[in-house]
Amino acid sequence: MKKYKKQIYLFLMVSLIIVMTGFAVLFYNFRKQEILQEHLIAVTDALTQVDVLSSNLLQLESDKRGYQLTGDSAFLASFATIKKSCSRIIAALRQNSAAGTGTMELKKLDSLVQLRLANLDSGLFVFIKNGLAPAVAFMQLKNKKDTREQLSVQLAEITTGLR
Repeated sequence: MKKYKKQIYLFLMVSLIIVMTGFAVLFYNFRKQEILQEHLIAVTDALTQVDVLSSNLLQLESDKRGYQLTGDSAFLASFATIKKSCSRIIAALRQNSAAGTGTMELKKLDSLVQLRLANLDSGLFVFIKNGLAPAVAFMQLKNKKDTREQLSVQLAEITTGLR
């Protein structure tokens, strides 16, 4: 009988070790999946923010043109609102460090966005002071086009880096 007790005891100990090892592996994999899920959510948020920023920049140009063509001040109100949201989006991207967006990339993006916003403001000022033709000529200057191109490239690089 003692012989069987030892075998039963040994069997129970081996079973306990197998069960505990299984639970440890399951817990490790669960934790790993949870971390990956959090990272995926952060990257998705960052991609959404970059997409919204890109859409806002396009809407700014559209509102500027709408004001120039119609003179309707509703376009300027929308223009001002969207300008403020661009800064908030960049701040949100900075806070979303889990997404892996580099600080240098964000600084470059921020400076390009600020430069583009200043160019759009200047274009509106030229339109108000001198009319449509000089405003169009002003926005077609090489440095204005280069800023827009660099901004598009930077947004594409950030999007590619996040994926």
